[in-house]
Amino acid sequence: VDNPESVKIIGISKVDSVFGREYVTMNEQMALSMTLMKLGQEVMKEDCLESIDPESWELPERVKQRMEAMTALRELVSTGMLESGKSDTGKAKPFNGWKVKIEFEAKATDGTPYRSEYWFILDKEANCVVKSFEIPLALK
Repeated sequence: VDNPESVKIIGISKVDSVFGREYVTMNEQMALSMTLMKLGQEVMKEDCLESIDPESWELPERVKQRMEAMTALRELVSTGMLESGKSDTGKAKPFNGWKVKIEFEAKATDGTPYRSEYWFILDKEANCVVKSFEIPLALK
């Protein structure tokens, strides 16, 4: 995060196992898609485009966060890390690691409060993070 001293941890999910390279289940994918759609609608309602300085084209922090979240979700889709519900070979997928989600509140460097969920995908031994991404949860 840009402003680590402002972080307040709200909750930590139970650790969940990951099979194959599909880190996000179909239910999680649907929830993420709905969250991002709602956030996009909220940003547009706030007339965020009016707050962009045409001289510098600097985007408001909340818009940057939403764009980064959409990029993370698109990357998961393009690299096949979303659960497809099917195995190419029909066999069970191998155990590949763990995932945990941390929900937190923080303030951006401009002082704007926000709430997000950060996902960590860990290797089998839970020694290192192999993938991580942030998903905004609510606008303040």
